[in-house]
Amino acid sequence: MSHGSVDHGANAAYGAHLANDENPYHPFNSQIEWEVARWAKLRGATSIAFLDLLSIDGVRKCLGLSFKNTNKLNKIIDHELPTGHPKFKWEQVVVAGESIDVYYCDIIECIKSLYGDPDFARYLTFAPERHYTDEDQTICLFHDMHTGKWWWNTQISTKKLDQHRPGGTIIPIIISTDKTQHITNKASRCRSIANLYHACMSRVLAPLQHAGLEGINMRSCDGALHRCHPLFASFVGDYPKQLLTTRIEFGDCPKCDVEKDDTESNTVPLHLRNIGEVLDALAALDQGNLAFVCACAIVGIKPLIHPFWEGLPFANIFQGVTPDVLHQLYQGLGITTLSRVSSTEHAQICRFLLGIIIDIRLPNNLNAGLLDFLYLTQYPCHSTETLQLLDEALDLFHENKLIFVELGIRNNFNLPNSTDNYNTEYTERLHIDLAKDAYCATNHKDDWRLTGGQQADPYHSCPPDMTFGREQVITKHPSAKSISLKKLAMDYGTTHFHDALAHFIAQQSRGNDPVPLDSQALDVKWCSVDAHGHGDVHVTLDSIHAKPQCNVDFRVGQVRVMFTFPPKSIPLLFPPMVHLPTHLAYVEWFTPFPPAPDRNSGLYKLS
Repeated sequence: MSHGSVDHGANAAYGAHLANDENPYHPFNSQIEWEVARWAKLRGATSIAFLDLLSIDGVRKCLGLSFKNTNKLNKIIDHELPTGHPKFKWEQVVVAGESIDVYYCDIIECIKSLYGDPDFARYLTFAPERHYTDEDQTICLFHDMHTGKWWWNTQISTKKLDQHRPGGTIIPIIISTDKTQHITNKASRCRSIANLYHACMSRVLAPLQHAGLEGINMRSCDGALHRCHPLFASFVGDYPKQLLTTRIEFGDCPKCDVEKDDTESNTVPLHLRNIGEVLDALAALDQGNLAFVCACAIVGIKPLIHPFWEGLPFANIFQGVTPDVLHQLYQGLGITTLSRVSSTEHAQICRFLLGIIIDIRLPNNLNAGLLDFLYLTQYPCHSTETLQLLDEALDLFHENKLIFVELGIRNNFNLPNSTDNYNTEYTERLHIDLAKDAYCATNHKDDWRLTGGQQADPYHSCPPDMTFGREQVITKHPSAKSISLKKLAMDYGTTHFHDALAHFIAQQSRGNDPVPLDSQALDVKWCSVDAHGHGDVHVTLDSIHAKPQCNVDFRVGQVRVMFTFPPKSIPLLFPPMVHLPTHLAYVEWFTPFPPAPDRNSGLYKLS
């Protein structure tokens, strides 16, 4: 690793221009022009509608706009603003004699853009680390990728990176895919989808072959020059995509050599599939079609000419495949016949199940083993101790799983392991927002650029804690207006709201007889956003998560509704000298915390 002069990239060049220009909105002429451009791209209508607006006589002159159509505006944005986002490329990939259009960004340019982003400068990691919880270094912590075994093994193990090019910096590449079907014929789709998928992925990832092995010089935002090796590390996808990627037969494990009939067992010995044998089988293509098909069958994969991972340096696709929380825990472990259930709905179901069974005396904690396994896998940080707890929870479930077979609920169990960081829920959402919706907004012909949504907070590489954080956000205006007291009781669960409000008014009025409440209506405001800024703002939340501490008198309250009085009702209900707060809340209090948690569950029981 060496240091050099600061890289004068797009951001530096733009900053140098601003230093010599009194206009802070460059390359736009004024704040108004900047606001119009921002509206047109983020909040405006279609390109045709925007062109019609600019064509109105006098609009451009009154607003002082330098661009007269969408194309001119796009040129300013693309060529004069430091976007930092690589442009999309268009190529044609020929599969089985058919040309397929492929749109993609240069993966090396994408990596450089992220690597040199000022927002990520302080969070970059250049070498593997080992984290421990104790001074004797007996309990390891595993959270971000640089604390895991893959980086250590790839960096320093025999025949790995340091043996080939010592002193390089590994850049782990995590790949997650989602596909949209455009081939309507089912038979044709079955024959061509694998070849098409791997041909496109091979084209996109081809630059990693040389860059991963020999390295490329890249500057981070602080100006330091590093020899970086972008290496394929992990593939995140649901089970069908894992089969498509590894070319394993349906029903087989995409990672290990366990037989189909033994996938539900936790005692059968198993080993990671041998990537060397698979690569040798793929190389048998040079010996003829028959030899190639037979070699693939022996190692347990479907015949495929040049999968995308075949030439990637130090890559092991069977090690890199990771089961995900959404498809293979919530949907894969669920003892249910429900279908088309989202991850959020699965999580809510599990919460209800936990509350239902927590006090039920079942032999050997039958249900708890399954739920414990599911929740443990989603820890943001694991240790050697929590991984042991994960094994124990899975063993507990295997010891008692036959009850589900006896009840006719299931007849087999294929239980994968998964951790918090490998979840297709986020990448599938990004695929919809940044690919599907973005492409639908284009004319499907010209070069198009994907734009991002709300910018996420920088990622911290320190070990995350186990506390639950959730931000409650109140709407600026009421979510529902003119709600009657009867509707509050029926729809919001405010059973005693009428009596509580009458008591409050009587207290504030100091004995004066209040106006009857039945005819009064209230404005209700309440919404929530989860810890990651996602979630439906229209969903009403009526729960509070508390972590009680010793010797502190905490109480849990269920916030049923937050409300305001309409201004015209206040003089009718309260005397003039009473000053009311702007907002009021109806809260149902739970019983105090007991001195100790439940012995079996470790949770505090409230009512």
